[in-house]
Order: sequence, then structure tokens, then C-alpha cells
Amino acid sequence: MTKRPGRFLLAVILATAGCGVFTEPLPRHVALLAEDPPVVTIPDTVSAGMEFEVSFTTLYLGYCQRPGPTEVEIVDLVARITPFTLSLTPKGRACPDAAHEIRRAAKVKFDRPGLARVLLRGLTNSDSATTLEFDVVVRATNT
Repeated sequence: MTKRPGRFLLAVILATAGCGVFTEPLPRHVALLAEDPPVVTIPDTVSAGMEFEVSFTTLYLGYCQRPGPTEVEIVDLVARITPFTLSLTPKGRACPDAAHEIRRAAKVKFDRPGLARVLLRGLTNSDSATTLEFDVVVRATNT
């Protein structure tokens, strides 16, 4: 018996073509931060001009959502990090899958020495917006 995966793939594409899955951007939402309180890994001290990592865990529904982009906006000595979740479920439909945690990271770099602030935006377990704030000492680089 010959298997024809091409026919199956064609059937899936035709069945989902009207859903907008391939033509419309997926709706994105600010991500739900996992753990209560959220566990964030961030250094206390960094060097000016050197990139460092801020890591945290978000929740998403396996078949209905997936991790989206993480936006990092840096203005002087303030970094705003906003992780997003992409929704794959059409509006008004239930999602039968359980929540999954995923560890995510954002790259941050401050260009000058001083006391910097890192803001992590997300949602709490009750779907309330939250912003976690962290101070980071930025030291001058030795040249």
C-alpha cells in the first residue's frame, strides 16, 4: 500500500484556508507570568555597553496558544520588557489543553553607567496587568 502524505497535507490546508490561519496575523496578548510570585533571573550588576539576559517563565495553552515575541524597549537607563502570547483559537471557542510553562529570555544592554531600572510587564494568575521592577547597577567598562 502506498502512503500519500501529500493528499493529507492538501486536505489540511484546504480545511483551514477559510480560518485565516495562513493569511491573517495571529492575535497577540501580553503573556501570563508563571509562578506566584514570578521567578525572574536578572544580574545585580552589569557593565555598560555589554548585553545581559533577563529570564522568566510564562504560561500558555499548548494547542491554543504559543509563545510570541518579546519586545524590549530601552530608553536611557530604563528597559521595558513585554513578552507576548499568540492565540491560535478562534474567538468564542474553548481550548481543551492544559497550561504549559516555558522559560523565556530577553537581551538588554545599557550604554552608560548608573542605576538602571528593568520593568517586566505581564499578567498575573487573575489576568490583572502587573509590572515587576528591578534595579541594576551599570558599571563603567574598563578600557
